[in-house]
Amino acid sequence: MSTSTSVFKKVIDNYGRSPEERAEVAKLMDQVNEEAAANWENPAWRREMAAVLTQSILEGFQFETFYDQIISVDRVGFDDRVILEEETGLKVFFIAKGGHIEASAMVSEAMEIPRDTLGFHVYEFEDKMQSGFAKSAATLRSLAVKRLDWGVNKQIKALIEAAIPSGNPYYVTGTSVDQTALNTAIREVRDQSNSGVITLYGRSTMVDQIASFTGFADEALEEIRMRGRLGVYRGASVVQVRNWKDE
Repeated sequence: MSTSTSVFKKVIDNYGRSPEERAEVAKLMDQVNEEAAANWENPAWRREMAAVLTQSILEGFQFETFYDQIISVDRVGFDDRVILEEETGLKVFFIAKGGHIEASAMVSEAMEIPRDTLGFHVYEFEDKMQSGFAKSAATLRSLAVKRLDWGVNKQIKALIEAAIPSGNPYYVTGTSVDQTALNTAIREVRDQSNSGVITLYGRSTMVDQIASFTGFADEALEEIRMRGRLGVYRGASVVQVRNWKDE
């Protein structure tokens, strides 16, 4: 079974290839289809193919996320527990020598972040899988990797939308970026931030408009000419994110 597993991995690992490589993959797909037809009723073969497909999906899951670009991210092990702790209550006073210092009680709060799980459940007609197993497996792998990537990023999108819903004073609708409004937003967010680190993130249809603002120095104009957009605006990092699409 080791030879067939190696062939199967090459088929489902569907990245861009040259014409010669595509011809070779076509031959491998024929081999996989023939083997699938011959071993379809073999439980051991089915288990092995399911394991190989699962491993290929996990290896292809690149986690293309913009989390790291806008918030602090800690990466932990599978069995690690993530605890958020906040300690408050200590107070400081100006006093004269020998004066009395009022006692303050320290308060510690801890909250464990629960683990989220992503999964998918698909079904297909058995005769279709049996006659075109290689193509069906490759399609499943490709879609699974894309959907897993989107599933993770969808969570932070939902979090932002919940934090700043329609009706919030910071919620602005429209298709254009106003320079004065953006400058005000950067100033106010930096004033409320503990770190002072600000990130502007959005699709190219929005962040590219910053390059059309007036008042840039020659160095910034050269960056716009070379990159098509700015990397930093008024001390805020400008991050362009993918236009995630569904089917």
